[in-house]
Amino acid sequence: MHNSTTRVLFLIAIVASSALSGCLGSLRPDAPQSIHYYSAAPDAFVEGGSTLDLSATLRLGRVRAADHLTNRMVWRVSDVEYGFYELARWTEAPREYLERTLSKTLFQTRGIPESLGPEALVLDAKLVGFEEDLSDGRHARVAVAFHLQRGGAVLWTATLESLVPIASNDRAQAAAAIRGALTDVVARASEIIIGRLE
Repeated sequence: MHNSTTRVLFLIAIVASSALSGCLGSLRPDAPQSIHYYSAAPDAFVEGGSTLDLSATLRLGRVRAADHLTNRMVWRVSDVEYGFYELARWTEAPREYLERTLSKTLFQTRGIPESLGPEALVLDAKLVGFEEDLSDGRHARVAVAFHLQRGGAVLWTATLESLVPIASNDRAQAAAAIRGALTDVVARASEIIIGRLE
């Protein structure tokens, strides 16, 4: 009797020890996951060759971004619900991508004459969307509010948006799609701006 009781207690101790080590093992921190960085910098720009012969010149004014658009990559599921990917970051602030894309597209690729003088039209831009849109499938969404004025007179104001499908859950594909959406918005804006400068 004593021998079988000892065996039972021994088996219980082994089972309890295994269960406890499994529980405690799950409390150990996993190896830290690393943060991944992505770029939405546009591909190489094509030089326009010459400056357009327009009746007005342009100056790039303030380029801003909504407060939630920082180096952390953003997702949204509706117009009012946004979140951040914990381990995905932009290599630069999204505002910087917008400013560089505007400057190179308007002045280098499109050849709009640039001026810092008071006679120039001023283009202000605010990045209001720069995220993965999960509300209806998976799309890259970029939205920019533009404001073109001269001497306080508003000549054009609009928010342009672009949605580009994302093929998979891969962050690199999402970054490339966001870059494509940014390029599309700026290209469409440049067409409108050229029409206002003629």
